[in-house]
Amino acid sequence: MSRIIRIFANRILQLNKDYFGITYDAREAGYITPEGEMLDFSGKQFGGDGRSRSLDHREVLLDDENKERVEWGDRIIEFIKQTNCIRIGLYGGIGGDLNLDIYPYNHITQKQIQRILKIVSQYRIEYLIIDLNNANGYSIDSIQIEMPRIRDVMEAFQKIKEMGYSVEIN
Repeated sequence: MSRIIRIFANRILQLNKDYFGITYDAREAGYITPEGEMLDFSGKQFGGDGRSRSLDHREVLLDDENKERVEWGDRIIEFIKQTNCIRIGLYGGIGGDLNLDIYPYNHITQKQIQRILKIVSQYRIEYLIIDLNNANGYSIDSIQIEMPRIRDVMEAFQKIKEMGYSVEIN
């Protein structure tokens, strides 16, 4: 990634961190940043109750140049391209399902994987669903793990890497 693109991506990511805030509760999260932080999509910063995600993933902020050009449905893809975030949805809280969306332009960082491992253990996830999408946002494959353990999650990311996606695995 060129220096100019990296500066631009950091600016867009910081804009969203400032606007939505960071949460430590995965039930409130909309995205996992490359640094392993979770963007707060609970809406509590706008008067909501918290403890669950109430904002739509498409409500991300884009740069002024692109926000008018990007259709509502494509905002997720554009945001992920610009920031390298992973889309997350935790449904049902403790003992619930964890959904992740991975795109070919993601570079999955070790910090993102560490955050996912922490969520899996902290929330005793019943089903982990990792949807693998093409560049247009269409699901082309899915990895589903019942009662995932750390080893299962690491094996899933190894498989994702072998499928050609960019994944940092130690």
